[in-house]
Amino acid sequence: MNEKLKVSQWIRIAAAVIIYFGTTELMLLRLPVDYFLLSLVDAGVISLTLANSAYMLALYIWITVPGVILVFFKLRSSARQLSKTWYWIGIGWFVSMVAALLSGMIVSMFTTDQSANQSMLNEAMKIAPVLTILPIVFGGPIIEEIIFRYALQDVFFGGFFDLIFHKLFKLNPDSKAYRIVKAGITIFAAAILFGLIHVIGDGKGDYIYLITYGAAGIALGLIYQFSNKNLLVAMGAHMLYNITSVLLTLLMGIA
Repeated sequence: MNEKLKVSQWIRIAAAVIIYFGTTELMLLRLPVDYFLLSLVDAGVISLTLANSAYMLALYIWITVPGVILVFFKLRSSARQLSKTWYWIGIGWFVSMVAALLSGMIVSMFTTDQSANQSMLNEAMKIAPVLTILPIVFGGPIIEEIIFRYALQDVFFGGFFDLIFHKLFKLNPDSKAYRIVKAGITIFAAAILFGLIHVIGDGKGDYIYLITYGAAGIALGLIYQFSNKNLLVAMGAHMLYNITSVLLTLLMGIA
């Protein structure tokens, strides 16, 4: 799918990215919500873990709803093509699970501890399973695929690659080599950011888990690419992966 974006669509995509990173990294939502939730904790109304779960749910509602609205044009075109690409959802789930298994084996060579991000989610599932599982299964896959696969991998990194190698160096964008190199670079770049956002966000700095989250980002990026850049396919595969992870966590008694 080779879409030519209108100026208004570029603005919407940029707005979705600003909302996501402004909320998650610059804490535009966290400060007022944290103050309210921590006041309830101090009053003994709720526990700190429940407050964290409530914050996570509020966070994903805050960034997912406008994200979906802003890139609705992309979701609509993906829905129209879903009948031809739906099977990539299952393939994406399988590839993501294999990537998780292999990357987990590599990480286990360096540490046997869980990532701080996973430990926080496990603890939250004990206290407030519904508040925790909903954003994991639905909110995360929706907004993360909008941001990392579509906005960053496809539009921003893809556009930057074309600007340099097609516009500046006059390379043929229809050549097989051009398309392969472009896909590889854009998938890897978005996957690194996908991994960093999960590791940096845990507040612990256990960067070894960049391997695990980065591998998941590469797997999802490949599925997005091979499914003719169908955003709904990437979301579906991501949801199935997260559902499987949650079920395994519950069955193993970790949560």
